Amino acid sequence: MPDAKYPPRFKPSFARQAGAQMVSTAVTTLLYGVAIFMVAQYFFRHSRNDPTWIKVVAASLGVLATLQTIFANHQIYDYFVTNNNDTDARKLIPFSMPAKTACVFLTAFLSQIFYASRIWKLGRLVENHFRFLVVPIVALAILQLGGGMVQVVVMDMSKSYPVMFERVSLNTGSMYINGAATAACDILITIALVMILRSTNVNATRRTKTLLEKLVIYAINRGIVTSVFALLSIFLYNFTSGTFYFLIPFVSNTHVYIISVISMLTAREGLREDMDRSFHVSDLIMNTFTQKTENSGVTRTSTDVLDSAESEGTEKNPGTRDVSANCWAQQGS
Repeated sequence: MPDAKYPPRFKPSFARQAGAQMVSTAVTTLLYGVAIFMVAQYFFRHSRNDPTWIKVVAASLGVLATLQTIFANHQIYDYFVTNNNDTDARKLIPFSMPAKTACVFLTAFLSQIFYASRIWKLGRLVENHFRFLVVPIVALAILQLGGGMVQVVVMDMSKSYPVMFERVSLNTGSMYINGAATAACDILITIALVMILRSTNVNATRRTKTLLEKLVIYAINRGIVTSVFALLSIFLYNFTSGTFYFLIPFVSNTHVYIISVISMLTAREGLREDMDRSFHVSDLIMNTFTQKTENSGVTRTSTDVLDSAESEGTEKNPGTRDVSANCWAQQGS
């Protein structure tokens, strides 16, 4: 029986539950095609000069996306084909359901921690205090992962849909914690990126300012999309309870995260062309910061690759030093 404390707003039906799962699987499979294409493009065209750990992160995201899509399709196949004529078997929760859900939370966590590491390195080089936002960002990332894993445990322990529906209070609390923490984390990531990128804009040339504005827009778009999907999942879970429509934005967010992380990695050449000059990017962020020359007191700007041990140097112009653009090549979306 459903939890009396959280009665469903809609009467459960085949269309509202099985149909919603089928739609969510179709959407996530479509987005998976986009995400895995971008991952493959990154490895074939853009990963040669990147550190091994960045390649490992990109590969891990691709593996999680693949596993989630496999598990989602297995769940649908099990329900509509394997157990098509077995009503009792349809009440059982296949292993692929909690496995698919775990992939969603792990992808979000890995992406958020990756952004946090980039924010810290970029903020430290420009000596921007917004780098300390990585503390609540990491805390919220851990909170969303922990809250989400409660759902995975409940699914695994319940073994069947009727038993899981009796524990809806646990799922509801977990969904609220996960969704709120995810949205808050992504908003803080966006704020940190925007403020740090804008702080490098003071002495920039018009060309550099244009590039930095593009990076700010990418950061804002990324935060809006992932936060909206997380909040929409909560909204649908609460106001359409008794259905599984919340799964559509919920599982789609996996691939949105991957697209956002990979998109800037695969866009670096285009950004460099916008700067109309050639420079090497060996990591996800190139940072612009100003430093005073020891002798003349003239302000100049160095182009630094975050994961390199030392600055590679500055672009030299007669009279003054130009600002070299900082491509936050990963920050994506």
